[in-house]
Amino acid sequence: MTLLDALQSQFRHAARHSPGEVPPICVVWCDPDRQFTAALPALRARLPEFLTLGDWDAGKRTGPGFWIRLAIDRQRPEAQFPVDAIPVVYLPGIARSELRAGDDCPDSWKPLVDLLNRGTAWTQINGKDWTLEALLVAKEVGLHLDVARDERTRRAALGALTALLTTSLDALKNKRLEAEDFDKLMIADTPRDLLSWLSDPSLRQQWDEARWKAFCSRCQADYGWHPEKDGALEAGTRLGQRAGNWKGLWERFCEAPAIYPGLPDLLRKAQPNELALDAEPWPKENDKAEAALRQALSELSTVSVQDARLRIKKLEAEHGMRRAWPWTQLGLSPLAETLKHLTSLAVSTAEAVGGETLDAMGQRYADDGWKADEAALLALCVARSAADLKAIEIAVHALYRPWLEAAALRFQQLAGAMAFPPAQPVITASSGECVLFVDGLRFDLARELARLAEASGLKCDLGRRWAGLPSVTATAKPYVMPVAEQVSGTKLGDTFEPIISATAQPARAASLRKLAEVAGYQVLLQDDTGNPEKADARAWAEFGEIDHHGHAHGAKLARHVATEVQAVLERVQSLIGAGWKLVRVVTDHGWLLLPGGLPKVDLPKYLTGTRWSRCAVMKDHAHVSTPLAAWTWNPHESFAYPPGIACFGEGNEYAHGGLSLQECLVPVLSVAGNGAANVSARITEAKWKGLRCHALVAPHLDGLSVDLRTKTGDAATTLIGKPKSVQAGRASLLVADDSKMGDSASLVLLDPEGRVVSKMPTIIGDI
Repeated sequence: MTLLDALQSQFRHAARHSPGEVPPICVVWCDPDRQFTAALPALRARLPEFLTLGDWDAGKRTGPGFWIRLAIDRQRPEAQFPVDAIPVVYLPGIARSELRAGDDCPDSWKPLVDLLNRGTAWTQINGKDWTLEALLVAKEVGLHLDVARDERTRRAALGALTALLTTSLDALKNKRLEAEDFDKLMIADTPRDLLSWLSDPSLRQQWDEARWKAFCSRCQADYGWHPEKDGALEAGTRLGQRAGNWKGLWERFCEAPAIYPGLPDLLRKAQPNELALDAEPWPKENDKAEAALRQALSELSTVSVQDARLRIKKLEAEHGMRRAWPWTQLGLSPLAETLKHLTSLAVSTAEAVGGETLDAMGQRYADDGWKADEAALLALCVARSAADLKAIEIAVHALYRPWLEAAALRFQQLAGAMAFPPAQPVITASSGECVLFVDGLRFDLARELARLAEASGLKCDLGRRWAGLPSVTATAKPYVMPVAEQVSGTKLGDTFEPIISATAQPARAASLRKLAEVAGYQVLLQDDTGNPEKADARAWAEFGEIDHHGHAHGAKLARHVATEVQAVLERVQSLIGAGWKLVRVVTDHGWLLLPGGLPKVDLPKYLTGTRWSRCAVMKDHAHVSTPLAAWTWNPHESFAYPPGIACFGEGNEYAHGGLSLQECLVPVLSVAGNGAANVSARITEAKWKGLRCHALVAPHLDGLSVDLRTKTGDAATTLIGKPKSVQAGRASLLVADDSKMGDSASLVLLDPEGRVVSKMPTIIGDI
């Protein structure tokens, strides 16, 4: 990891939010002493969402306060960034405390004041603005370097900032860093200086005459080229031709191309008219290849699926090697990146998911069929422009739709020949176990969740079952609840609604949760981890917004799934860390997703009482040609569903409610910890005196510590710097930032391995 990597990681972490929360509109970075200005070119090259307060400069995405507000709202064409990216707003010369003054701050800053309320500030744990020294030594951002605190070292570190951006942090660890160490980063590295100067010739203004003359002398000696006599364009040509020592310089550039954002434009200008056989060093050739690939993908709408697969294979052979070129790291080859996933999609869809029985078909899908769904989602994630996205959607549609259609028709044929779904066991929890419901966790996403969980040290067992029909939440969610046996069905007018058998009341969310509580389950919502130490402790938890994003964004759901799966993993980790020995992840239904829209079949509205995109309740005595299936909660009642992957309406890129493997085969993922012994200690009391909290822990065990966090399972949200050890059953924690007074937080008890074993909600400063 480099300092540039750490900065990008911190911005992303600062922008994180819990499911259900409104995301921040931006991340505010105040730099009152302008210590980080030398890092701006690299940050702008790495992050298209990076905005800077200053004089108007469209090329640098820089402008005054009112322009910043428009850019955040994506109302400025020169500030375009991915739809799911949260902008980072850099404010040089401004302290957060000054901005918080509101009406008392200068008029030019006032358009920015509200950003602190609607956005989130990237600050130190104590609420202070970052300095370079603080960033280098801080533990919470992963740098944790041992840096001398004298003034000379501070000046040397600031002078070496551009070099620090590309220096491996591992090379700086395990030693005391002083001024001399930072000075060494800035000398005796002619390749770095040459690449930096070629990227931004204005660096000459920052070098004194002695350094400039030494630089010119080294360039002449090492590369047979002089900056003043031969010029940058000649250097660009030689760099692209990669002869002699220029080959090593090219390899240095390829190690971290984002650090030299001006080089692609230089190479575009320096490209000779007659190219050698190797096009890799010339970004214009990469641009031409991307344009040709875009056109080739767009033409797949007019060919058969067999021809589309052959063309994808040929395109991969032609363009796949470009993924190893530096232009891919700079985001200049999105279609070449996408081609990897399109190739996987072409391979995965070459063989139909069939079977003689529903169980055989389900097994084939669980073994390999899900890979096609995963490849389609991954292909849709990479696009940077509307033109690229359109071409990718055409390619995905051409490869994916016939496979989806064939699998759905075969599935419906088998389901129509038997009572579907077959009887499924009720999902329950034993003592010490938690059932975690995740709305819309399709099978391919559960596979990825299992992979991530195992990579984090958890133990996973992925099973499968059939969803209740129709595959919509109202029917399918009660079907996976521990109280499913207490639910039945009746037709109320022209709609279906499960009822609680004992009371005949609608089986809606609040009523079902109440039933679960009566049955002995702790109902855990949001970040609540419950108390697994209670006698016969069992829990039902709900989490996730996958289905919400699907209905809101259609095919653009693909851009959200990785974040959602990661959030589910963190929820599982927090439950395991709190002491639940097993978390069983379940869902109500999957979904179909097809860019460009699922096909439509007609079903007159006057024949239906209630109609969703993939299912409909028919009025009494209505006769339709569409297939019918039995309602899970009352097999004497039926609903209509469209054949194949069709919908009862146009424009549906995302839908569920019908019969297909993607909708009806749902995962059951059991996740357990790594076998570490359970810790019985708990936080029993917390008392505040001002900003200091005194926590009591019982019983006393060796190796425990207490932390104060804004998010229970996220150590990076600590408000005290690092956990405090428990001594004789007590721990004292100080919040240094008085602006946190009155904020909500969680006291968490950690075992010797740093796992959360207990938590207590608290209000900072609450006496």
